[in-house]
Amino acid sequence: MQMHVLSRAVRTGSFFVVMVMLMTAAFAVAAQTPAPVKSKSLRGVVTDIHGNSLTIKSDADGALSAVAVPESAKLLRIAPGQKDISAAQPIQFSTLQTGDRVLVRLAAGDEGSPLTADRVITIKQEDLAEKQRADLADWQQRGITGIVRSVDPAAGNVVVSTGGSKTSKTLTLHTSKATVIRRYSPDSTQFADAHAATLADIHKGDQLRARGNKNEDGTELAAEDMVSGTFRTFAATVVSVDATGSSLVITDLTTKKPVQVRINADSNLRKLPETMAQRMAMRMTAAAQAGAPRKPAPPRTAGVNPNTNHGSESPNPESFINYAPEFRPAELKKGDALLLLTTEGTVNGPVTAITVLAGVEPLLRAGSGASQNMLLSSWNMDSGAEAQ
Repeated sequence: MQMHVLSRAVRTGSFFVVMVMLMTAAFAVAAQTPAPVKSKSLRGVVTDIHGNSLTIKSDADGALSAVAVPESAKLLRIAPGQKDISAAQPIQFSTLQTGDRVLVRLAAGDEGSPLTADRVITIKQEDLAEKQRADLADWQQRGITGIVRSVDPAAGNVVVSTGGSKTSKTLTLHTSKATVIRRYSPDSTQFADAHAATLADIHKGDQLRARGNKNEDGTELAAEDMVSGTFRTFAATVVSVDATGSSLVITDLTTKKPVQVRINADSNLRKLPETMAQRMAMRMTAAAQAGAPRKPAPPRTAGVNPNTNHGSESPNPESFINYAPEFRPAELKKGDALLLLTTEGTVNGPVTAITVLAGVEPLLRAGSGASQNMLLSSWNMDSGAEAQ
């Protein structure tokens, strides 16, 4: 019927009708033919290997995708941080393992057809772990942790103070175009969760870690890497504890508002013995009232008790936290006093505990509150834990 109408249109010279009929026919054919899918990439972590197929968890959205890897696919291994694939080494499919990171270039195919790899570039899990160990050692050797005092994006400088509130030192960090600047996620202290940032994202009062080489007198540092974040320190009392011990609800003694606090495997939970807390409160209150600067606590030495009287020296809060025994969330009771260092969290959302210090009732009973303020002002992400 369509051909009959088209022939009549040609005979009658109806050019417009001819064009409409041709376009209609073309669209009808196109609708019946699957459109080819352009080649694209998939980046993520291998979660399963079955036969010649990889299951990959996408970095972009966390979705799982099955990707067939035919014998014709090119498989390459690169080192962590390596950008030039010309130095990559060919590998066999049998060497791939779960946990390996991969960048897969997908072969072109029809919409809805199974995903097939044209090329797989992998960073082996053991290579990544080795780099992480090397990076950790370098951060410990050339890294600093401090509180941001000022930021000058135009000059590319950040001024931080390191050490306790009474023993702090000022350090100027110089950045360059090569400096990698990152920002902690609002609810994580894991570097892997940090995202790219600029100096404009850093604020006064933020906690910051940087790595680089210092000048001779240790007052300046040429920053190679920098990561910052906003963290909260506050005093609170326990309202309730989740049955699983994975979260608790507290009342912030400053705002009088409830806050949900998540506890994870990285949370540092410590409890001051009563005698230690009483001695700590007395000495810190006395030091605050006298206005005398705190002297550095003696270095940590095996067998040395932080309760030992070191003359008139006021205590170093970190040394008390380091020596305090750990506790489990289930041991907390309603009304218990806490001092907390947590992530910033999201608006009206829960926060994640970095350090929770229990057994602090003597500190909160100190009339002036000076001891509490002195302790909280000296806390950082390393308080109560070894430097990361």
